[in-house]
Amino acid sequence: MSTMMKALQWDAKSEKLSMVEVPVPTVTNPFDVVVKVGFVGVCGSDLLVLRKIHPAAEKVILGHEFAGTVHAVGTMVTSLQVGDRVCVNPNGNCNGCRFCIHGQPHLCTTGKSAKNIRDLGIFWDGAMAEFCMVPADQVFRIPDDLSLQQAVLCEPYSCVLHGYDRISPLLPGTRILILGAGIIGMLFAALFQHRGFSDVTVSEPSEVRRKTVASIGKGCNGVSPAELKSLSTQNDADDFGFDVVVDTSGVPMAIQQAIPWLRPGGKLLIFGCCPADKQLSFNPHDAWMKEITILTSRINPFCFPKAISLVNNMAADYLSFQQLCVKVFPMEDYQDAIEMLKNGEITKALLQPSGL
Repeated sequence: MSTMMKALQWDAKSEKLSMVEVPVPTVTNPFDVVVKVGFVGVCGSDLLVLRKIHPAAEKVILGHEFAGTVHAVGTMVTSLQVGDRVCVNPNGNCNGCRFCIHGQPHLCTTGKSAKNIRDLGIFWDGAMAEFCMVPADQVFRIPDDLSLQQAVLCEPYSCVLHGYDRISPLLPGTRILILGAGIIGMLFAALFQHRGFSDVTVSEPSEVRRKTVASIGKGCNGVSPAELKSLSTQNDADDFGFDVVVDTSGVPMAIQQAIPWLRPGGKLLIFGCCPADKQLSFNPHDAWMKEITILTSRINPFCFPKAISLVNNMAADYLSFQQLCVKVFPMEDYQDAIEMLKNGEITKALLQPSGL
């Protein structure tokens, strides 16, 4: 076997993502494993790294949504064996700061500020490569009947589950608006359908993505932002409004516009990653009168095992790649994948580094 591998490496100085050759990782820590990457997703946060909006190491192999097979294990690893089919939780934490001790590992700042905790694909080398080194406690076996391609969705779905938990409980008949029909918006729509909510509107500029929304199920409706705004001016809040608004777009103006559309007692979930230098403006008196709840959701605390079961249960009915408008590319075609994502031609791109 070659000691070198191909990888997609981000270089902040040159502001370029490039295909490079780097050494294949070898196990030196007894609690680590090496995963042979089968498929890796291109996430919206990867695109934000390329725009220097999302923080990342100055030079790092991207890729944090992935599945593959165990290639090598450390001497102290007993939970995994070579050949196991796995997916990976990319988020590490220090287990020692006040947030970790109080059961809030997703708020850990000690590890991230010291950059000694393995946030794969952000501060540590990730999975846009043929092989990836991972702490064993972040690696999970997947069911035999779940494909490696669909197993890539376990990571984004673990984040979606945390967001869903934040807005729960939801009453029967809840009317829902999702801002954005990228993969996260589609996964939220599918989860709402799976949980029995059949009045789901998804606002999306891309016509291709809007058409994809209807494939999720009865009661899922894709509209353009302009259509939505027109409907809001033609109807009063009770007829038009929503009980829940989930923003997956990360566009502050879209969030600001949607706040008045909440019905009394409504909930707003800010899920998308907004630019750090942008602000929101809303009327606090109206928010108080309607007793709306504004929530945010960050990554996936304690949700990863649940996400694996969820993806396995939903795979056949909701998560076919044709249904979700997901496309698989050879890793060498990464530029085409990124361009199609930027243009809204697909909701998700998966790269295939190793041909599993």
